[in-house]
Amino acid sequence: MIDVARQEPQQRQQSVVQLRNEVVKYEQDDLLQAWGVQVSNEPVRLEGRQLPPPRVMYGLNKTEAPRDGAWNLMGKSFVTPAQPLVSWAIINFTRCHDQDVRAFGDQLSVTLGKLGIKSRPPVYKSGGQGGHAAVADLIRVTTTEAFKASKAPPQLIVCLLEANQPQLYESIKRVAMKELFMPVPTQCVNVKKAKIGFGTVSDQYVANVGMKINVKIGGGNHAVSSQDLPNLPPTTMLMGADVTHPPPGLGLESIAASVATVDGGRMIYGHEVRLQRNPGRGQSQEIILAMKSMVVTHLKRWQQKNKGQLPGAILMYRDGISEGQFAAAKDVEIRAIREAVQIVQPGAKIKLTYVVCGKRHHVRFSAESPADTDRTGNLRAGTVVDKGVTNPVAFEFFLQAHAGLIGTAKPTRYIVLEDECKFSNDALQTVTNTLCYSYSRATRSVSLPPPAYYSDILAEKARALLWGDFDAQSMATGTSGSSRPYEPLEEAKAMELMGRISKRPEFGLSAWYM
Repeated sequence: MIDVARQEPQQRQQSVVQLRNEVVKYEQDDLLQAWGVQVSNEPVRLEGRQLPPPRVMYGLNKTEAPRDGAWNLMGKSFVTPAQPLVSWAIINFTRCHDQDVRAFGDQLSVTLGKLGIKSRPPVYKSGGQGGHAAVADLIRVTTTEAFKASKAPPQLIVCLLEANQPQLYESIKRVAMKELFMPVPTQCVNVKKAKIGFGTVSDQYVANVGMKINVKIGGGNHAVSSQDLPNLPPTTMLMGADVTHPPPGLGLESIAASVATVDGGRMIYGHEVRLQRNPGRGQSQEIILAMKSMVVTHLKRWQQKNKGQLPGAILMYRDGISEGQFAAAKDVEIRAIREAVQIVQPGAKIKLTYVVCGKRHHVRFSAESPADTDRTGNLRAGTVVDKGVTNPVAFEFFLQAHAGLIGTAKPTRYIVLEDECKFSNDALQTVTNTLCYSYSRATRSVSLPPPAYYSDILAEKARALLWGDFDAQSMATGTSGSSRPYEPLEEAKAMELMGRISKRPEFGLSAWYM
């Protein structure tokens, strides 16, 4: 299975052709012959094009030109550094020596300073062995000391972990989000990847940690040039939404999540989480039933940041909807967005473009000429195809915005269900490709626009927090690593997460879930 997944595009294409000609043999199928259906024994030849990468902007007016979907953070500072870290802590849950932990803390402070985040020395603690209760006690003591030392609420807890400690990781996240007086962002660090105790701390790993920390405490790492976003004025709100489901038959609710930008800077996203009941009989509800209330909150956040003004348009990237649900999406979600606008400001007119993006398909592309590939044999980042394998009467395209790393890269399929903004094909393809370079956690383009990507991550993180003791991997496969049965959640308990976030207003605008 692993060898098949690692196949390069040309090898994969040859395997598919061989399977079709030597095993499947469609021409010998009586039913296909009776209906006059013919299946070619060669791959379909298509025309595609490569979109140019956008300019990536950092602090001090520095820009970076990506190459094959990637660029370097070296010598750059964040375009919007977070507020100085004056109340924070580093907790060592490993056997690393104190002097090595402090050396890491010093290196992290230096790196954050180079990236634009000023910091005071953190509080250092170690321990936490003995299960969830011990972890909770240690985090409470640590945050209390950080508060006393700085006279300010704790801003961040950095936790040093050994590799592969999922239960400890989950305990840390649950305590920080649900069991303290108010939620505190956490950043877990793998001591082996950081090379703590090996003499020299990994600069690249620490820089990557710095990127995560900045967005978790309210900063923005990098931005893309507005010149590379045609027909997308700063008054356009970017929005994303997704739903994550429990395994069938457990009686658990699904979790819907959405994110939305709060201003024209397009770096800071507000977020909302809702719990929704499924119809039963093993079915999951993919359509977001609470879309209206989430959009109302997003619009009010925009108003607060923009002197009472609403956005002029909304560009929604909706992940996870299948073709059979398109009609329901238009009838429920698109209608809910419009109703939300009228709740916030009766009579307001906000243009809406609603784009479904998905990767649950079997379409793969490969280049005829090696000159059109990158070092992995995949098509170059920015390849778009909108003819031949798309619906001729629909607004649809395939975009591979990212560079493949191993195996054959999978393009993302985009289908526009509503377009009041009147995007041309070229404009929406360019906007989508450009946004894929604005993902805050990496110095490379990604396969989905950040609004869709962030909502997916948020939904998964909320699921892990709300479903407590159960391992996310087990949930995904429908099995449990615990002998305890699943218990349906009460709505009030599930919505406690958003209530906790509201206790700290700035938390609603920070990407704590990253």
